[in-house]
Amino acid sequence: IHILSVSGTHVAIVAGLLLALFFFLPFRARRLAVLPPLFLYALSTGMREPAIRAFLMLAAFLSFRSFLYRTNPLNTLFFIAFLLILWEPQCVMHSGVHYSFLCVGVLLCVPKRVKAFESAMFPDLAFIPGAFAPKRLLWGRRLVFRTFRAVFACGAVFLAATALTMLHQGLFPIASMAANLVLIPLSSLIFLFTGIAGVSIGIPLLREPASKLLESGFSALGTVCDFFAGFAPHPQASPPVWSVFAFLIALFVFLCADRRAWILAATVALVALPIFWRFRTTGLPME
Repeated sequence: IHILSVSGTHVAIVAGLLLALFFFLPFRARRLAVLPPLFLYALSTGMREPAIRAFLMLAAFLSFRSFLYRTNPLNTLFFIAFLLILWEPQCVMHSGVHYSFLCVGVLLCVPKRVKAFESAMFPDLAFIPGAFAPKRLLWGRRLVFRTFRAVFACGAVFLAATALTMLHQGLFPIASMAANLVLIPLSSLIFLFTGIAGVSIGIPLLREPASKLLESGFSALGTVCDFFAGFAPHPQASPPVWSVFAFLIALFVFLCADRRAWILAATVALVALPIFWRFRTTGLPME
């Protein structure tokens, strides 16, 4: 549902398209030229909070870049949070604000840990100069690196969002995590199927197969939901607030720490806390 609704992701996609369309403008002018049409898009969504938050983040980032001003990305994130709190102090109580800033913060911390893992996991690939590497090896290296970065970033954000979800909605079975991991790529495929069906409207020979492909995608969504729903007949209790904060702190330590001892301690906490959440609810009444 989140992928199909207006969210900050869509604002980022529009910003990327606008940057590509304004390729003929100079570096600084291009970033400033993106802001007015991007604001109109956010305005067209009804000024929904996710769209406005994403616009403010992108506006600050693009404005800083247009003035060639470099700063720590986390400083930019806190600056936007400061502006939002000035605009609406009550936003600190909204779960959507928690999700937005926490997930973006995790994404900003991911590159440091990813680079460390890449150099450790792929030492041979990391030090081959691109000019001397065979093209097949070069493209293979890019594919491996980009796949690893995408999987690692999605996994880190998924952990952060899962902790917040349990705080706001209560503990849920492991099956719901598996359901999300299956549904997310499946819903992305439905976008592809929808595009194929839309293009095939004017082609009688392809119209029926394309519509069946789209129908099978939606049917698969229902099948996955029905399958995993059987594992969660009742809601679970909520974890202690302190343990959720401890989990999030451990996640940031794991992403940002330099010393192996800190990384190891954070890893142990990230494993131990979910186990604690699981067994803490044993024997509690269902209500």
